[in-house]
Amino acid sequence: MSSEPLISASCDLLKVENGKAHHTDDYDTVSARLVVRRGQVFRLRVTFNRDTNFPTDDLKFELHMGRSPRTVHKSRIYLPDMDPRAGDQPSVGVKYSRINTGNSLVLEVFTSSDMGAGQWRLVMYHRRRTSRRRVMSVVAEDVVVLFNPWNKDDDVYMKNDEWRNEYVMNDTGRQYYGSARRIGGMDWYFGQFEKEVLDAVLHILDMGSLRYRDHNSAVAIARHFSALVNSNDDNGVLVGNWSGEYDDGTNPSDWVGSYAILKQYFEKKEPVQYGQCWVFAGVLCTALRAIGIPARCVTNFESAHDTDANLTIDYMYDKNDKSLDNDDSIWNFHVWNDVWMARPDLPKGFGGWQALDATPQEESSGVMRCGPMPLDAIKQGLIYHNYDGPFIYAEVNGTKRHWRRIADDKWEEILSEEGSVGKNMSTKRVGSDLREDITSQYKFAEGTPQEKLSFKIARKYVKFTKSERVASADAVKFEADVPDSVAIGEDIVASFKITSIDSVAREVYIGIVAKVMQYNGAIVSKLHDDSSNFTLAAGESKTIKATLKGSMYLPKTRSTNNSVKLFVLGGVKKPAGGVLQSFAFNDSVELDKPALSVSVASTRVKVGESVEVTVAFTNPFSQKLPAGKLRIEGSGIVGVLELSVPSIGAKAKFSKTITVVPKRFGTRMIIAGYASTVLNGVQGSVILNVST
Repeated sequence: MSSEPLISASCDLLKVENGKAHHTDDYDTVSARLVVRRGQVFRLRVTFNRDTNFPTDDLKFELHMGRSPRTVHKSRIYLPDMDPRAGDQPSVGVKYSRINTGNSLVLEVFTSSDMGAGQWRLVMYHRRRTSRRRVMSVVAEDVVVLFNPWNKDDDVYMKNDEWRNEYVMNDTGRQYYGSARRIGGMDWYFGQFEKEVLDAVLHILDMGSLRYRDHNSAVAIARHFSALVNSNDDNGVLVGNWSGEYDDGTNPSDWVGSYAILKQYFEKKEPVQYGQCWVFAGVLCTALRAIGIPARCVTNFESAHDTDANLTIDYMYDKNDKSLDNDDSIWNFHVWNDVWMARPDLPKGFGGWQALDATPQEESSGVMRCGPMPLDAIKQGLIYHNYDGPFIYAEVNGTKRHWRRIADDKWEEILSEEGSVGKNMSTKRVGSDLREDITSQYKFAEGTPQEKLSFKIARKYVKFTKSERVASADAVKFEADVPDSVAIGEDIVASFKITSIDSVAREVYIGIVAKVMQYNGAIVSKLHDDSSNFTLAAGESKTIKATLKGSMYLPKTRSTNNSVKLFVLGGVKKPAGGVLQSFAFNDSVELDKPALSVSVASTRVKVGESVEVTVAFTNPFSQKLPAGKLRIEGSGIVGVLELSVPSIGAKAKFSKTITVVPKRFGTRMIIAGYASTVLNGVQGSVILNVST
């Protein structure tokens, strides 16, 4: 009989068996890493330095997280012995046969449905029955535990298998951009199963102030990721940049997925330059899905940024109706995330989808983060619930109000635009590449009694200082005829018709301003500024046109999501002075980019076989495009590639063929994006059906 301590010499992680049972077989991991989901048994085959000698050998097993695991911090979990012959038993522990059959055994590890997510070590303590001395050895150094949407006791449980396949397992998706009148879509590679992505997510999980005891909370981890995906406070993943100057980094429009970003972040351990809202949302969605929390990207069109938390988006003018600087703004679109989870920290009924945003806009408790906030609470106007209800409510349900200064610190409302914020809220439909409108999940239909009650409830919890406008009868009817979009480089022609509906002649004024704008409301350049004053007889109509040449705006539109926005403010004057009626229009004309063609000889391919992929693009301009680049990412196919593109002649075609080798079976997507200093955000994709 050996007196040598029993020590774990090696461990077969049974990755195929565990991966299939835990829905983690898509994770691309190093050989020593096992990825499992909490609340579900996993099995290991442990080989020791000598033959076992039960019952003389006494074994105890524990799971450890971090450098100094402690039970009080929930970073040390004792795994009591469970009778391998018994049925239902306590949910946490280990089972193994105590029949001596040599130097190995199969160990079954049972974890709880509220165990902390993250990186754990499985350790073993051995002592002989006749000794008090215990010897520790590591059984498995790298066991990654994820949330478990398949477990009904987990806070992220989803009972719908189609939803789980979409919001947890799908590693590609769609993001939406443009304007409420012209919605565009782009493919995005989440890449949550890539090795470097999981490495980066585990690194982020251990950064900042998240306590080990909070690793079991989907709410805490979602809020933590919301802060760490931006770099504002904790040296997180992405630097936000809306300046239009990206020479020392990557133009946000050039990214086609999260993989390249998270890979660079993990390798360099420094923030990646640069991101804007859809990039933040794409990376946050990747991190959430990688750790097992169901998530989706959501686009809100006409999205309000309410800086003073009064639920109104205020446009300020001087006594002569000249626009003043405004802190509030309306974004053409804004992309954030919804996450699916229970809310044990809130009253019953607020589980399900929660709004979460990593784009740095306003601080929440001193940190640049936002959410999670229950969609049901937003819809009902119950904005006092955690977290950041007033800001998110205003994004989807604020009211545009126009104010004229009548004294140094006194304002009068000249126009109110209700129902103009929070339109066509969009996400990818489950199991399809089509768009799903989810506006009704965030808000009641405009003008309904429920919507008015929601706003009334929400207003109880915010400040409001300006006096509201007293309604009066209109004297004119104002109509705008502005195209939703034009092909980039084409002229934009807009017309505005004012028709008298009064019985007397009226003095009318109108000002028309056109600007190249970033999608978040930041001004790039003014293109047009004109005003008119005229008398309109009873029943008379007058149409005013504005033409914006392509040559005027094209040099100003470096970013994918720049658009031309028209601002119109006009009114009817009172005979004795003052304004009888005001009218306004502000909306964007989107600039449509050409398509990028991505093609293969056959979409049915096999793992390990070479596939030729051809990317082609035609220059839409009557001028040469400068040299640019292609960025290609592919789900289980190419990882990430960057290729140089030479200059492309006027109206000429560029084509490039590459060879890729699929490494994972299933439905896989290759996404390509073209960018140069003149034109960027040109994207295309192809889907491959990969078999073994």
